[in-house]
Amino acid sequence: VKLMEGEDIDTIAQVYDDVNPILSHEDFGVIPNNHNGVEDDVIRLMKSKIANDEISKIIAYIMKGVDLTFVKEALLSIPKDQTIQSGQQQQQVLQQPLVPTEKFTFKASSAREEISKIASSKVPASIEITDWQDYNADVNEGCKTIMDSLSHLHSLIHFTLDFTDNSKLNEEGCNHIGQVVNHFSSTITNLHLNFTYCSKITDAGVDSITRRLSSLSILVLLHLDFSHCQLLTDRSVERIIKGVEGLSGLTQLSLLLVNYNLTDRPIIGLTQILQNLTRLKQLSLGWCSTRYHHL
Repeated sequence: VKLMEGEDIDTIAQVYDDVNPILSHEDFGVIPNNHNGVEDDVIRLMKSKIANDEISKIIAYIMKGVDLTFVKEALLSIPKDQTIQSGQQQQQVLQQPLVPTEKFTFKASSAREEISKIASSKVPASIEITDWQDYNADVNEGCKTIMDSLSHLHSLIHFTLDFTDNSKLNEEGCNHIGQVVNHFSSTITNLHLNFTYCSKITDAGVDSITRRLSSLSILVLLHLDFSHCQLLTDRSVERIIKGVEGLSGLTQLSLLLVNYNLTDRPIIGLTQILQNLTRLKQLSLGWCSTRYHHL
């Protein structure tokens, strides 16, 4: 708000540098009372935790160390008629990155080399890694190598992995994926993970990923697809539900779990947590199992 009103960027930068160590997106904590002028306004805004996804996410980015210059550019790029007023949300704005990002799509076979080329950039990255079924080396060892290379990035905002039809990914690979998700838990806003027809993923593999979900403090979009992973049981669904439970900032949620090994028992738990996701605007569920197709 102050940036859009023309307030000096260095003044605001000094304020958030001073208070950053004791602030977080979910709990802005106890703020010292020795600030004045613009500092008071900034602190008041932070403490208010206003119910406005756009402003809340911008604050979260600042608190997590994203260069304030990028935030200013993003704010100034939003047309005045698209700014979100109190109590109103415009989906078009919510779906856009709040800060400038560099978007990349890599094939798994060349991802490590390509990621190393952008590691020095301080611009937040949006990365999609595809074609894992064509990865000639050990896919689980490849996960480790590629996820390790991702950890050298300055910031990861949007993260997409598409393992469709991969018959080799197992718990080991899932664990490496979970680690990199946890590494960027304070910057990821959009997470897409597709494991359709990954025949070797077990409940333990799902657990390796989903137990890190609750740490994604500013996540607004989550897409998980474990359809036709035939080794999964209701335990995996329960772990997914537990991981999603604390993601209060979600505006879009997609859970695709088409699998004849699953029952409808976990749905009760899912309906309970959905009541707590008060910012949710879009919900997509895939739960049909072949054993019930005749109904």
